[in-house]
Amino acid sequence: MTAMHRKNTTPAATADLVGTLERALGGLTAHYERLTELARLQREAVRTADAAAVQAATREQQQTLRAIAELDQQRGDLAAQLAARVPAARVGGTATVSTIAASLPGRTGEGLRERAARLRGAVETLRREQSVVRT
Repeated sequence: MTAMHRKNTTPAATADLVGTLERALGGLTAHYERLTELARLQREAVRTADAAAVQAATREQQQTLRAIAELDQQRGDLAAQLAARVPAARVGGTATVSTIAASLPGRTGEGLRERAARLRGAVETLRREQSVVRT
């Protein structure tokens, strides 16, 4: 094992990864909440036949979706790095944020669990809002 590898597997380095993952989850949540707001704005713009507002909402949705894709890639990369440090996090060969959080010692995983739950809630709210738009 190299000195660099040892340095990167310290508890402090793991805590840094957890913090970065928590921030990524927070960013994802904020973007999903924004998408929900944009879906509502778009629905209102369609209702009032405001073509400019529909276009503006669509443009911002596209930008937000690009930001989500970047953060989701980061989330996946961070989760993979943490799963390598916490082998018990891999259930069925796959590590999720929830299994990682459950596998971390002490209170380390609490922030991850809370942020993951908020993200799930934001995604579900967006799904419900989009189903209203479609019907």
